Amino acid sequence: MEETLKDLLTIQGVSGSEEKVLEYIKNKILNKNLEIEEDKMGNLIVKKGNGPEKIMISANMDTIGFITTFIDNKGYIRVSNIGEFNIEDAINKIVCFKDREAIARTNHGKGVEDIFIDFGFDNYDDAYEFIKEGDKISFKNYIIEDENLITSNYLNNRIGCYVLLNLIEEMESKDRTIYFVFSTQDVLGGRGARAAAYKIEPEYSLVLDVEKICDCPEGNESLGLGKGPVLRIMDKNLIIHHEMKEMFEKASSKTGVKLQYNISKEGSAGGNIHRERNGIKTGVISLPLRYGEMANKKDIQNIIKIVKEF
Repeated sequence: MEETLKDLLTIQGVSGSEEKVLEYIKNKILNKNLEIEEDKMGNLIVKKGNGPEKIMISANMDTIGFITTFIDNKGYIRVSNIGEFNIEDAINKIVCFKDREAIARTNHGKGVEDIFIDFGFDNYDDAYEFIKEGDKISFKNYIIEDENLITSNYLNNRIGCYVLLNLIEEMESKDRTIYFVFSTQDVLGGRGARAAAYKIEPEYSLVLDVEKICDCPEGNESLGLGKGPVLRIMDKNLIIHHEMKEMFEKASSKTGVKLQYNISKEGSAGGNIHRERNGIKTGVISLPLRYGEMANKKDIQNIIKIVKEF
């Protein structure tokens, strides 16, 4: 695995606490003669070129997780979820805060209100010295890979950040200005990307995202791993602008990278971006992820290739 991608998949950054991810990315692009800005939302915006046409390409840095809501007298931590995920899938998963790990437990029920986290404290005071209400708790990351596949619970959407870093390195800009946006708080409604779009006011905005698929034996999904990037025709809050669809199809033809098409049940930051200012031509291109955690390495390289041509 390329070292940059491995690093991105090991950094904790629950939505609203993306600072470590931002610092890592910033250090990767320093001394490259680029204009770099951190805005009030915590977005990292990298500007390349100085042409009249403005294009924004964004990927979010944040992940799902928990936020501490209450510490009881026995030192158990009660939490609420940050971002949408199946709460039942989170039960008995290893979570992290600072340098300690614990397991998300439940005595009864299957809702987030039933979950508690035991970091091994005996009382409220000891627990409160370590963690406080409002602190974010991450799921422990993992990475599994072979020659063709990579599996990680942080692929959504550190893979988008990895693609952006590659595009910054490889893309040239002569007659346009490209803004590469590493955005915050995507799982909380795409707030960071929306603020960046308002500030930049681009003609075109491209969102790099992931598409959860199920092409396993029991699934009936038409999408698959290794079959190319997924171009979203529509999701629950966006229809791709026809000009962007046409440009991607031209890029597909020129590069030989096949596209998969999808109408997604998910939303994306694009739903907020396209409504900013007087309207922004917006589209979403995604990396297919089996179970939301497994990617084909060929798809990763192809999404870099086709976005560069686009």
